[in-house]
Amino acid sequence: MKLVMLETTPAGPLPGYREFAGHSALDVRFVTYREPHPDAVAFRRGENWISNRNFLAATVPRRYDYYWFTEYDVKYTSRTDAGVVDQIIADLEAYHPAVMVCYDITKHDYERIEGEPRTFLMSNNQVKIIHHSLLDWFFPQCFQIEGQWENCHLHNVLEYPFRHHVMMTSNVHARGMIREAAASPDTAALGFANMQRMHDWIRPSFTALMPQGETHQEYKAACLAANKATALRRSPADVVYGDDVADYFDLTHKQFKHWTINNKHGEQK
Repeated sequence: MKLVMLETTPAGPLPGYREFAGHSALDVRFVTYREPHPDAVAFRRGENWISNRNFLAATVPRRYDYYWFTEYDVKYTSRTDAGVVDQIIADLEAYHPAVMVCYDITKHDYERIEGEPRTFLMSNNQVKIIHHSLLDWFFPQCFQIEGQWENCHLHNVLEYPFRHHVMMTSNVHARGMIREAAASPDTAALGFANMQRMHDWIRPSFTALMPQGETHQEYKAACLAANKATALRRSPADVVYGDDVADYFDLTHKQFKHWTINNKHGEQK
């Protein structure tokens, strides 16, 4: 299995960069947006979070099994005898999920869990490890607001069709320094307002199979409740996800233009 780590950072790579970059099964690519860095694939001055993730998704070679999106402030810790990358690979090879995320004890929506991996919708976007057949499903993401919190909500909405294959592992913890609770009241208020604007924008594309909350908080509550009743399913190594997304979304919506024009979305380029 071959992975690539894709990181957005102000000035330099995340802690553990040299360890990650030295692993034979992992390539590392990152962009900076405040200061140049000699190892960065690009310096994109002032570009926002989702613009940089869109850029990374658009420019990464399509030769990997999984695309590991991460933030610069995340500290990864393996909870097993294996190293972080080896344990990530072991979990991916055991389930071949559509999306994998890592447990973070600081996130108030994450129940305190240990042991076997489980399904988890509405996870924090600091870590998203995406199956190769879905890179064109999640990216590029439309953004017409700020390209920050609201695109976190959009990403989570787009995960719903794969809810039996959105996996949280507690074998690796990923603790982010930047947390919703630490945001200023004004920043939080704007972030939540923008999430609602995004929800209003994407909700008309929902079919009857999607949670139907009118607010982003109602939608989130429905997904968190669904987590407890949704069993994690294993997939074969040659799985291609995405064939049933039209059951959940009206694909004429602007968000899905890239997906619908790419007739080979399940193939590596």
